[in-house]
Amino acid sequence: LGFSTLGVRAGDRVGLFADNSIRWILSDLAILSLGAADVPRGTDTPPAEADYLIRHSGARIVVLQDRRVLDELAPTLSDIADLQCIVLQEGSFKEGDPRPVLSLDEVRERGRRRIEDGARIEESISATRGTDTATIVYTSGTTGQPKGVVLTHDNVLHNIRAVPGVVDFTTDDVFLSILPAWHMFERLIEYAAVSKGCLTIYTSKKTIKRDLVRERPTALAAVPRVWEILHDEARKRLGERPAPLRLLASTLLRGSELYRASRLIDPARNRPARPLGRLLAPVHALGERMVYSKFRGALGGNLKVLVSGGGSLPPHVDRFFDVVGLPLLNGYGLTETAPLVSVRRRDRPAIGTVGPAIPGTDVDVRDANGRSLAAGEVGVLFVKGPQVMSGYYKDRETTARVLSDDGWFDTGDLGRRHANGDIEITGRAKDTIVLRGGENVEPEPIENALRLSDVIDQVIVVGQDRKQLGALIVPDEEVLRQKLPVGPDGAPIDTPDERRKVVRGEVSRLLDRARGFKPFEQVRRFALLDEPFSVESGELTETLKPKRHVILRKRVAALAEMFAE
Repeated sequence: LGFSTLGVRAGDRVGLFADNSIRWILSDLAILSLGAADVPRGTDTPPAEADYLIRHSGARIVVLQDRRVLDELAPTLSDIADLQCIVLQEGSFKEGDPRPVLSLDEVRERGRRRIEDGARIEESISATRGTDTATIVYTSGTTGQPKGVVLTHDNVLHNIRAVPGVVDFTTDDVFLSILPAWHMFERLIEYAAVSKGCLTIYTSKKTIKRDLVRERPTALAAVPRVWEILHDEARKRLGERPAPLRLLASTLLRGSELYRASRLIDPARNRPARPLGRLLAPVHALGERMVYSKFRGALGGNLKVLVSGGGSLPPHVDRFFDVVGLPLLNGYGLTETAPLVSVRRRDRPAIGTVGPAIPGTDVDVRDANGRSLAAGEVGVLFVKGPQVMSGYYKDRETTARVLSDDGWFDTGDLGRRHANGDIEITGRAKDTIVLRGGENVEPEPIENALRLSDVIDQVIVVGQDRKQLGALIVPDEEVLRQKLPVGPDGAPIDTPDERRKVVRGEVSRLLDRARGFKPFEQVRRFALLDEPFSVESGELTETLKPKRHVILRKRVAALAEMFAE
């Protein structure tokens, strides 16, 4: 009701530039309750991008997290003539502000006065239809200019109603929220938690380890990079143990992997992959007592639901969490599908898949000519269902390229559907590298294999129109130095040649033919980078996915040197 006093009406757009907090969801739901649509983004949005989002969406009011964000965006906001008002979730008006500024507390006080005058928000809620726009989410721009994905209330509600079949939240559950609130994956899980009366606690990348132990959550949703960091931390701790204990732990983990393979579904055959692995049950039980229970304790000891989404989950990370008793519910979706398309079921675990499509959703796998493919064949995934967007805002041409008149959405992702209905994602059509010899290479499986090395922290495989593949590698400096040869004085021989020898050994070991990699999938060249890819540099999205086009543009010198003949 307070927002209504600012002139927010049904059909309006309101910018929302803030990070996770209770103020975010209060602002979000208040805007939606008026029949307006929010245009959300994080606090680290560059001024030029904020300018584009506000102007393109036509937002007349923006909600900002705090004074720091306002001060950073002030020059941009001063130039937007249609902008009428700014709301600060934290802070208040200061002399020289580009527009009238109200604090969120002042907005709420206005709403209280309206209630005293007899106003009721139920009137606006009942007037809102399912086909009305709920939010316009601009894509994170992994491939270029952000596009405004228009999602209706029906789009979002379909997914909220589908979640309980996978994640059955109750009032006893504690959900730890870490992902950007404006990202549709996090937003959906948070809506589902709120709808079931679940307690939500907000954390961050800096405080998650502390909060896992202190708050003892039962549910956590995260992108693959977060699971990878937790996996790497666990393996690092094991690596610091005395040699006999390291050997024992490694043996137990391998034995447990074989045991779990006797319980997990092989989607291609719809039965366990290694039935004889059940003979290793005693090994798994020993690992549970000595290793796995301790790892779960380090995560609070209370987790029962772990959801992974927003990117490709490396197989070794997937297997690790399954072995230690925390199987990941790996899901698949896009902003354009609000976002859920499919998710793995707890009663039918299949490592490497993203499970079957959620109820009411059809998935078709097609070849380059648009022909539907049989089960097990790889092609482009097309999705149809109530959660598919209505289109891109003010962009009919791009909408028409990906959304057919009969409602089929071209995801641009490569995958296969197994006979049992489980879906497996194999790559991204736009990420496919075509070598000079005509070979098509999917970079993600190669990158996932290289990240198995504790020496390699980040990696991007490149090689479009080249004779052979290359890789931009950010090493783990601490581990790399430990693996360098030692000189007569006992110090590591830290030279460029020795560093490259160590990394070359890891690349060759992990991409050999015995592991299933073809000759043209070998990484023949690589560059070691001093500066990691980061959100701040613009090379990673908010959900830590690489923006390949940005990386290729920013690392031109490294690429030129690497591929120099």
